[in-house]
Amino acid sequence: MNRRRGPRAAACFIPLALSAALLAAARSSPAWAEWYAGHIYPVFPYTIGRLCALFPFSLFEFLLLALGAGALLLTGWTLLALPDPVAGRGIGRLLFRVCAGLSAALLLFTLTGGVNYSRETLAARYSLQIRESSPEELRALYRELAAEAGEALAALEPAARAVGRETGDEARRAMAALGRRYALISYYPQPKPVLFSSAMSWLGISGIFSPFTLEANYNSDMPDFQIPCAICHELAHVSGYMREDEAGFISYLACRASPEAAFRYSGAMFALSYVLNALSGAVSPEEYGALYAELPAAVAADLRRAGEYWRRFAGRAADIQTRANDAYLRANAQENGVRGYGQVVDLLLAWRRAEQAK
Repeated sequence: MNRRRGPRAAACFIPLALSAALLAAARSSPAWAEWYAGHIYPVFPYTIGRLCALFPFSLFEFLLLALGAGALLLTGWTLLALPDPVAGRGIGRLLFRVCAGLSAALLLFTLTGGVNYSRETLAARYSLQIRESSPEELRALYRELAAEAGEALAALEPAARAVGRETGDEARRAMAALGRRYALISYYPQPKPVLFSSAMSWLGISGIFSPFTLEANYNSDMPDFQIPCAICHELAHVSGYMREDEAGFISYLACRASPEAAFRYSGAMFALSYVLNALSGAVSPEEYGALYAELPAAVAADLRRAGEYWRRFAGRAADIQTRANDAYLRANAQENGVRGYGQVVDLLLAWRRAEQAK
């Protein structure tokens, strides 16, 4: 028995060792991680992603529900069976299989997400100069985005706000079009709404990229104008850009270049919300109020509507999710944690400077 247990235990730790080696190599050499992202990683969206796309529902959501149910059943069975020695040995074998499964899942995460966290930054790759912004730059960017939002909203017909499969199709086209300029992958799976989107709202989540199924999942309950950009954000993760600021920046660019007004509006509103947040700490409250008053009335109304929606779900569950996400990002070498989301403003300003210099 012991002779058999040794090789089985070793097999359980092989995926852990491979994960550790890959992550160590990626963190010590961003250039190697970039090579991996461009040459090895695309295999997974084209294979696992295509396979999981055959399911019309979120396979990741189904797996989470199944794992939760399985964990409850396993806990109950363990408590009932512990007094029986024979059953106890069975529990030990089952727990070993669970550990082996978790080890394999960690390796899959490393291959489809973990290494990509350490790739070269988008700014370095495309020579975008990141520096501390001035209030003048923020004001100028704010006014440009406000104008973009106003123009897109004026061109947006009420019926075009509805979100359906065609929204996912346009998101895939927008990302593929952007990829011809920024060397993204060419295949994107159909984005999937989450059945329990209300739970995502309670947790303050607009979308989830699953590194296990290569799916882009989104919250279908949130305000309609936020959905197109959220979908593109998750598709940016599918393309191999795991940093949150970079995924946000890519989603803005994809939406901005879309022929669909709903996408242009969504991208402008996404960027506008972050720039407004940056302005709140860079100018006086009086000036902030004056700048906010410059927004078109309908744009300001949508921003208020979104704020009211998310405030309904502010609470302990959202706080716990934020802390968990912060820990997750820091564990993946993102030293700023959830503050990294706001760094999209730095990328927007650097991109604006580069465009002006042309």
